[in-house]
Amino acid sequence: MNPIKKITVILAAAAAALAPATPGAAQVTADALLNKLVERGILKADEAAALKNESVTNNAEGSKFKISNAIKSMELFGDLRFRYEYRSAQLGPETTHAGDYDAANRFRYALRIGLRGDLTDDFYYGLRLETSANPRSTWNTLGNSSGGQSPNYGPFSKANNYSLFIGLAYLG
Repeated sequence: MNPIKKITVILAAAAAALAPATPGAAQVTADALLNKLVERGILKADEAAALKNESVTNNAEGSKFKISNAIKSMELFGDLRFRYEYRSAQLGPETTHAGDYDAANRFRYALRIGLRGDLTDDFYYGLRLETSANPRSTWNTLGNSSGGQSPNYGPFSKANNYSLFIGLAYLG
């Protein structure tokens, strides 16, 4: 097979594989392309038919995978956020160095990741994991250097700074 014919067959196979399984403009275009390639003698009729069948088979399967008969659908969702935070405050008279300033320079992150979907017989479900047990915020400090914690907590401590917590769980 000459190189131009080989490239044409590869392009035709790619077009047929990417065409949707439902009848529409893209499917008609892929079929028309395959028909033109057969008319010009670049592809044989049985090769074109095999490409059409492969396209329909691949698109019918899609990107879905089956876990259990009880689970109809599953969706992965979530977000990851980063920020830099600077805070400063003047120390009050009750401290040993009244009038001094205390500052916090820190990088913070928040991660939320979950699964949701449908079960059989009109049930739905959801589960989301978060980076913080705080009910008001999922933000965590990199290095765990936020104020008010034990002095044993630092950038290399094995505290709960990098844990995941259940933030949401439901079945309806």
